[in-house]
Amino acid sequence: MPRSLWTPALALLITFFSPAAITAPAAIDGVLSPAWLERDGEREALSPGIEVRPGDTLVTGAGGTVHMERNDGSSVHVGEHSRFEINHHDPDSDALYVRMAEGRMRYAGPVGGVTRPMYLDAGLLRLEFDSGEVLAEVRDNVGDVLLVAGEFRMSAPGLEPTRYSDPASWYRVHNGDLDSGTLAPESAGRQSGAMTLADARGVMEQGSRWVANLLSLREPANARRLAETLQAQGYPARVEQHRDSRGTWHRLLIAPFRSEADARAVGGALAREHGTGDPWIHRL
Repeated sequence: MPRSLWTPALALLITFFSPAAITAPAAIDGVLSPAWLERDGEREALSPGIEVRPGDTLVTGAGGTVHMERNDGSSVHVGEHSRFEINHHDPDSDALYVRMAEGRMRYAGPVGGVTRPMYLDAGLLRLEFDSGEVLAEVRDNVGDVLLVAGEFRMSAPGLEPTRYSDPASWYRVHNGDLDSGTLAPESAGRQSGAMTLADARGVMEQGSRWVANLLSLREPANARRLAETLQAQGYPARVEQHRDSRGTWHRLLIAPFRSEADARAVGGALAREHGTGDPWIHRL
C-alpha cells in the first residue's frame, strides 16, 4: 500500500486505541481533604480533575469526602472513613462496576434522559443503579441501603434480584434474611443532604481558582519536605517556583479551592498545625 494511503489510516488507528482516546468512566469533581487515590501500588493525595480508572481506590480519612461525576450526569459522593474501589468499566455499555469496601456513599442519577448503569458491591449486597437517589453503608461487611427516591435493583445470597421503588425505604440482609423498613421522608432527605459538599467548609472543586499559599522560601528543600508531609496527610500540596525582583522563591500551594473562605479555612488550619504563619490566600 502506498505510504500516502496507509500512514493516515495507521495514525487514526493509533489515536483510536491509545489510552488518551478512551473516555474515563468518571472524574473527581470535588474533594474535602483528607482523601487519597491508591493506584498501581502508590498512594497520593486526591485533588479535583483526576480521572478515575479500573483498579483505583478512593480513600477518605476523618472529615474527608469525595465527589465523583460520570459523563451521564450521575454522581457518587464518598463519605468519611471510606474505601471505594473502581473494579471494572465496560466501554461498550459504559457500565461501571464498583465496591464499597468500608464506609458510606451516595449515588444520585438523573431521572429520565440517557443514563449508564452502575453496579455496586456493598457487603453481601449487589446493587444496580441507573437513576434516583440511594445511600449505601458498609461496616464489618454488613451493607445497609436507603432508597431516598427513584428505584434500584438488589440481590444477595439467598435473595433473588428484585427492583425496589418505595421512597424513604431501607434494606439490610442479615443471616440470609432481608430486613426492611421505612423512614419519614424528611429524615431520608436530611441523611441524603448530609452526603453532599454544599455546606462543607474547605472544599476543593474542579475549575476553581482559589489558592492557599502556606509559605515562600528561597531554598526548596524545606518547602518540598512539608509538601511531602501534607501529601501523606491527604492534602494535594505542591511546590512551585516563582521569580520576582528579589530573586527566586519556592511556594508551597494547596489548590484549587471553591472559594476564598474554603481556602482560608484549610490554609489557616494547616498553618497553625505546622507553624508556617498566616497563609497568603489569592486567586490563580
